[in-house]
Amino acid sequence: MRRLFPALALMMGFFASAEPVPSAGDQILGEWRGTSRCTNLTLLPACKDEQVRYTFTRNAGANSYHQVADKMVAGSYETMGEMDFDYSEADGTWSHEFSARTCKKCRWWYRLKSGDLLGGATDDSGAALREVLAKRYTP
Repeated sequence: MRRLFPALALMMGFFASAEPVPSAGDQILGEWRGTSRCTNLTLLPACKDEQVRYTFTRNAGANSYHQVADKMVAGSYETMGEMDFDYSEADGTWSHEFSARTCKKCRWWYRLKSGDLLGGATDDSGAALREVLAKRYTP
């Protein structure tokens, strides 16, 4: 019996020090750079295509991520805003719902495809307002 306790203590120490398994949602963490293009100038006539930088960090909650969105203006990035995204393991999508002048239930969303960050904004009907394509930035 005395020999069992050291082995058990060793196993408990191993499991306690093991790294937590990262969430699939953590794949978005880091900096992404690319384009955000207007797709509905009828609904948003003042919309402009942009060179963008998105930085994602993890929030305290499970499957929750914070985004700082910047756009290139005269050779420098300027912050456009910040949003929190929830990750759905069911469809591999990060999304944020918001209301705006043009729709009551707009949605920003992102997915990874072949290592690229694809996404955009949609209106109440699901029609595209913006289209995003970005690549992970590694200095």
